[in-house]
Parts: sequence; structure tokens; C-alpha cells
Amino acid sequence: MKFFLIITTIIISSFLYSNYNVVDRIELSSMYGAEGFRIDENMFLLISAKTLNLISIENDQIALIDKHYSDNFFSQNYSVNNDIYYISTFVNGTEMYSVEGNSINFLGQVGDVTNEQLTLYSGNTAIYDSLLFAETIYTYNEYSESHLKIYDTYNNNSLYASFAMDSEERIQNVFKVDDFYYFIRYNSQILYTDIDGLADFAVNEVEYNNLQDYWIYSSYFIENKLYLYFTDYQTGFLKEFSFANEVELIESYTLELPFIPEMDILKVDNTLILWGQLSGFDTEIIKYQITEDGWILENDRIFENELIGSIFTFGESLLALGGARTIILDSELNTQNVLYESYFYVPKDIIQDRFLIVQKQYGYNNAGIFIYDLYSQQFLDIEFSDDWFLSPYTRKQYTDTAILKNGYQAKIVYFDETGISEILDLDFDYLLHLLSFIDNTLVVSYQNEESNFCVSCFSYDNGDLQLLSENEFSAVHGVPVLIDSEHLLISFSENYVTTNEYYNINNGSFEFINSFETESAVSYFFEEKLLFKTMFNEIYDFSDVENPILEATISEPCTSYGRASYNGHGYLLFDKQYTVSVVDRQYDIIDCWGDLSFTYFLNDNQIVICEYDHLTIAELPYVFSEEETIHNSSLTNNNLSNSPNPFNPSTEIRYQLSDIRDIDFAAIEIYNIKGQLVDKLPITPSPEIIGKGSVTWNASEFASGVYFYKLSVDGKQKGIKKMLLLK
Repeated sequence: MKFFLIITTIIISSFLYSNYNVVDRIELSSMYGAEGFRIDENMFLLISAKTLNLISIENDQIALIDKHYSDNFFSQNYSVNNDIYYISTFVNGTEMYSVEGNSINFLGQVGDVTNEQLTLYSGNTAIYDSLLFAETIYTYNEYSESHLKIYDTYNNNSLYASFAMDSEERIQNVFKVDDFYYFIRYNSQILYTDIDGLADFAVNEVEYNNLQDYWIYSSYFIENKLYLYFTDYQTGFLKEFSFANEVELIESYTLELPFIPEMDILKVDNTLILWGQLSGFDTEIIKYQITEDGWILENDRIFENELIGSIFTFGESLLALGGARTIILDSELNTQNVLYESYFYVPKDIIQDRFLIVQKQYGYNNAGIFIYDLYSQQFLDIEFSDDWFLSPYTRKQYTDTAILKNGYQAKIVYFDETGISEILDLDFDYLLHLLSFIDNTLVVSYQNEESNFCVSCFSYDNGDLQLLSENEFSAVHGVPVLIDSEHLLISFSENYVTTNEYYNINNGSFEFINSFETESAVSYFFEEKLLFKTMFNEIYDFSDVENPILEATISEPCTSYGRASYNGHGYLLFDKQYTVSVVDRQYDIIDCWGDLSFTYFLNDNQIVICEYDHLTIAELPYVFSEEETIHNSSLTNNNLSNSPNPFNPSTEIRYQLSDIRDIDFAAIEIYNIKGQLVDKLPITPSPEIIGKGSVTWNASEFASGVYFYKLSVDGKQKGIKKMLLLK
């Protein structure tokens, strides 16, 4: 047996949330949003992930008036005060907007925008008078802590007061009644104070008939009535209270309800409308008539596979904003009219840094697999039905294939520089689990009739798929990963420990070499290295396939959620559930920002952020290619940059020359991805060009793609950069 050499470095880095540089935004669809504000009778400001949409509705038709893109992911907490709309984000405080005429105007941010702890959430709870009440949750290595912060929006958004509390003391909502501020805690406590007590949070507890062992999940103050929704995660109770005085609540009505995690309330005259998400992705809407004899149930409707966020009155009807549809409901809660059906796109993989494989979704239902070309900014003229899914197998970063599976069938999709070049259809006698494909070798995992884990090995040549071996293992489940066409790694997980067995493939037969243990199965493959995504991401170097080396581990915030991508020159990008982190060649975390979108490396220093209804192309200015690192380190007086990038059809290339003595000829040379010189832009040496200068390259006669531009002085290269032409 061979043993693995272990040369490991544990990387623990502090980090800040920082902004990338947005280059371009590409709209995929108009997903108007399921939450938002009513501006006037027919105009609404809707919140959708990282987009604000200003719409109008007239004659049962929706018109998009204006759109605003944010770099931060909006949460579901928002409020309005003096025509300023406060919308919280998950990690970067609260953003402020106004609507003037037909325009959305960004006014700035307030709250925790940067910090050295991982902020899972930072946003507003409520705003009264000039005071914005915001909550921020910080997570440390072993615990989390909540801070209630109060900002004075009339005094440059300065911090008015701040209070730390543990998880059981978290504030669910804030209300102001007369001269008193009330704080509703999830643990069912209600606290109050006046303006003089806010500075040091000198609060007293309100007396009322609460429910022991129940949590408050929703609270509303409507027409001098306080509505509290209590739940123990199995049943729920909605209680109505009135204020006897500032220290005492009198219960006036109790209604038993099913468990609804996030329940909203709309009161119209003597009608009470409740709605919220049930288990799964269903929404229940319940309508009660308030009478002297109590609340009388009028209608109860369940909308399957549809999450409804906001409901507004709309004439004699109701306007319901959902993740999939915007609909008009009649008085009996029946669908009267569908104003809009929206789709959003969830990326699953990126091929050749160009072709984005996306799962199109209608609400929470799969609507098929599509291929989006980032160069042409169009979907390819091919789609796969909603029965097909991308096989979640681990592969090399720069592959030219994708594998789709559908029960007993699979497709190997080949790509070239123009798109899909070939599709190989495969049929099997067993239900497919995972597939891994390199060169002409294919391995497939499945369970046989005895429920044992099996891996079959095939060779593929000129359209002929030949079975080489069938291998049965004692485990129930495993993850096969081809290192190359002759080496296979299979990960078996049990009781939170993963055993990784390493095999030679000899004419299809598996020959055991050795094994090692990790916390999880391999999840990513770049260069000759494997990444095991755990709480401490382990990176194994397989450049010597017979003697893999544990090269490094990377700690928080790059933990087990999400995905990773590689820029081809030593930098990794970790897309976690709440954050994106960039790791350099020494496995140091050099940047981190909060997000709930899907982010991949696109090329050397560009990333593509898939934000449900649009794509964002952005630059990471601190990430360089191997060539740029070498040249920039020794040639700092010849700075190169171009803008815009990506571009169509022209871009301005900027350079810097510090001394023209002995210069006979200088030029900006343009090369294609194959390294071929395609254009040359001369720079005439003269005293006037000392310092910064620029030339413009018009690429109208060139095809979309990656190009390199170099500063050449008397035949010697003085710098190199990459640019992207998108037509």
C-alpha cells in the first residue's frame, strides 16, 4: 500500500465585503417580483432578487416603466417613510430609493455595509419618524450574535444606538404607538420604551396573555389593533389585541390556524385576509369577515407550487404578486386574470467559459435545460425538456462536454467554439445515478437489483459505446470521479466520514491502489487538483497520480455550501450560500462579498453572476493571469487597460510610456485566442506621448471572442492584457 504525502497549510484569513466592478448586465427575462410597494392606484415598485421594477397596471395589462439593478441581494424586509423606500439587503445594510415620475432613484445606503465578521443578514425592521431600526446578525466561529441598531436618517444616517443580544432575544418587529416604541421578540416577549429610553435601551415588559412554548413569527399593527401569530412549528394561533394602556394588552380574539412560517395580513374594512407559505412551495390564502359574533370564514384557497409575497386591493378585486405569476383574484379568491407569467434561470454549469447551462424555472417547477452563449448573448437554438437534468458529476474545469440524464437515459453534449457540435444519446438498463466522462472513457454509477452500489466502465469510439467492466461494491452509495482516462477515484460516505478509494483502470478493469479519508466526497476538479468541500476545504494535488498530496485546506468562509470555479491561472472562486470568496494561488482568501446569486469565473479576471432575471459581467481588478503577473511585476511603467471590456465593436486601449529615448517603433498588437497576430495599432514616438496615451481598436470586422492586446516597443513586449469582444 502507498501512503499519501501530506503537506498541508491551514488558511484562515480575515476579509471584508467588497464590490466588484460591473462591466455589463444582460437581461434574460422580466421577473417583476413577489414583494413590493404601492406607489399610487396603478403604479407599484416591485422587488425581485437584485432588481427593482417600476410597473403600472391598467386595463389588466402590465407595463414596465423603469428598472434598477443593485449589486446586493434584497431581503423581504422593507418600509417607507416620507416617500423614501427603505429596502434591506442580506449582507450590506439597507438601500434607500425614491420614485420621481417614471424613474427609480438610488439615494444611498445606511447600516452595516462592511465588517470583518460574516454577516448573514443586515437590514431594516421598521422606520418611525427619523429613526431606522435595523438588525444585523454576525456569525463567528462558534456562535452568532444579533445587534439591533438605530440610525437617525435626519442626521446623515448616523448611528443613534446599538444593542447586542443573543439568538433568543432577537427582535421580530418594531412598532410605534403614540409616544412609545414596542419591540416584539420571537420568544414572545414584548418590550416598550419612550424616546428617552432608546439611547440605552431602557425597556419594560408589556403584560399580556401570551402562549408558553410558542414563538411569534408574524406581527402587525393595523387600525390600533395588534395582531400576533404564534406557532410551535406544528400549529398556530392568530391573536388580536388592543392597548388598555402602554403597559397592558387586552386580548379580543383568538383564531387557530395551521402552521404557516411567514404569514402576512391585509385588513380591508371588516375583511381580514391572511396568506402564507405551507410546506413545500404552496401558498394558502384565507379570507375572514369580522363581525360582532367573531371572525367568520368566507373563503380558503391553496395555490399549489406558487409562492405569493404581497397582496394589494385592486378595485373590487385583489392583486397578488407571486414568484411565478402576477394575478387578479375575485372576491371568492378565484383567479380572475393572469397578468404576467415569469421565468427565471438557475445556472448549473459553464462550459469553455462561454456556454452557460441553465435550468429554466416557472415558479418552482423545472421548465427545461437551455444553453446560453455569453459571447452572442443569445440562447442556442436547442433545448432539453423538463425531464432532463444536468448530471451532478465532478469534472475538469475546461471540459468541452456536458452530461444530461433522464432516468435510464443520458446525453453527452459536445461543444466547440460555435456551440453544440454533437449529442450522443445513451440508453441503459438501470436507473442512472452519476456519470463521469474524460476523453473516451465513461463511468456510470447505479444501484443493482440487490441495492448494491455499482460502477460500470465504458469506452466510446466513433459513436460506438462498449461496456468494458461492471463492478459491484458493498456500499450503498458512492461518487465516482475520473482523474484521467486511466485513473478513478470513488468516494464512499458513512457516518460523516468519507473513504476515498483510488484505482487504476486497465482495459476497463479496476485495480485498487490505495485509499484515504476526508470529511466529504470530492466536489470539484481543476488542473490536476481535487477539491473536497467541507468545513475545511481540502485540496489534493494529483499531478503525480500515484502519490497525491494534500496541498492545503481553506477555512471559513469557503465552507460546504455552493460551488467552486477556477480561472485557469491559479485563482479559485467559492460560491457559498450567502457569500462569494476569491482565493489566490497561495490559497489565501483575498476578497469576499455577500450574495445569494450564482457566480462563476468567466476568464482571467472576469466573473459572471447569474441573478435569476439577468446576468452581470464583472471584473475583479486584483486578479491577474500568469502572463500579467510576470509582466506587471517588472514593467509597472507601462500600465495597460481598456474600456469598455467586454466591448462591441470598439474599445479604448490605454498605455503609459515613461521615456521615449531610443524608441524607434511602438505599437499595440492584437492577438486572437490562438495566439495569432490579427491587428497592429502603431504609436508614433514623440515627446507628446510621454506619460499616458490611448488608441482605439475597432473590431467590427472580427468575430466575438477573447483577444489579447500587448504593448510592443522596438519588438520587445512590455505588457499584456485580455479583452472580450461580445457581439
